[in-house]
Amino acid sequence: MFKDPQFNTNYAASRSAVVIRGAYHFAMPAHSSGATQAKEFLANGGGWTADGKTMPPLLDIEWNPYNKTAYPQGKGDICYGLSPAQMVTWIKDFGNTVKASTGRLPMIYTAQSWWDECTGGSETFK
Repeated sequence: MFKDPQFNTNYAASRSAVVIRGAYHFAMPAHSSGATQAKEFLANGGGWTADGKTMPPLLDIEWNPYNKTAYPQGKGDICYGLSPAQMVTWIKDFGNTVKASTGRLPMIYTAQSWWDECTGGSETFK
């Protein structure tokens, strides 16, 4: 997991500057479960409060940017080696874990072409 070393400073400064702020998690589904990654996200700035100054949590889930050598768990596959059903389950686990902690489901950032291929065009999250 990578956390911007300036995250805490920038997050606090944005509130002082009255700028809406938020955090996102770049999903690595082959690395660990959705619930595990959601817990890491929440522990590292991914929380949400209904204060009108904090954006909802965001799950960034898209093409695997790493080849098989750099990230063997991801198998060099754009869908991280997961079937569409497995990917939908992973996303559900992430979302349900975030919601259990914050009371809010995360927004999902992705591309239609990735979604169609890697989730089978799932409408589960409409």
